[in-house]
Amino acid sequence: MDRLVEDGFILLGGPVGDGRQTLHVVEADDENEVRLRLAKDPWAPDGLLQVGSRAARLG
Repeated sequence: MDRLVEDGFILLGGPVGDGRQTLHVVEADDENEVRLRLAKDPWAPDGLLQVGSRAARLG
């Protein structure tokens, strides 16, 4: 995750609700790009990282 922040992919992130889930705001062209980038995260193979999305345009 740190690398994704350093690369400018994750713009904002943190825990939500009871803290068992997190929300990340990312810079990406589409949902496929998000899924491809996050699939490389070490947590993904263990099922600890699940991707859902809500599209929004900022600016």
